[in-house]
Amino acid sequence: MQSYPGTAKWEQDERWRNARCVKRDKRIVVAKDDDFVSSFLIAGRPQKLLLISTGNIGNDELGAILRAHINDVAEAFEAASFVELSREFLTVHE
Repeated sequence: MQSYPGTAKWEQDERWRNARCVKRDKRIVVAKDDDFVSSFLIAGRPQKLLLISTGNIGNDELGAILRAHINDVAEAFEAASFVELSREFLTVHE
């Protein structure tokens, strides 16, 4: 098992369980963290990534943005594996 500095063993196990579940069920990982972008570009993991690049934003405003663009996001994932949603744009990365 890979070790993550500064994390307890149960946290490491939870991360691996989540990673296996994402791969098995072909889920889309939704993240605001650029580390996921690096992992996607370098290792191809996760298999599908929705990057939220709105900057500092409240949950209500983020929810409104997601609701307004959910159909566009779903359509984008039919053609791509990496999609980025900002306050103004939906970017489909190839």
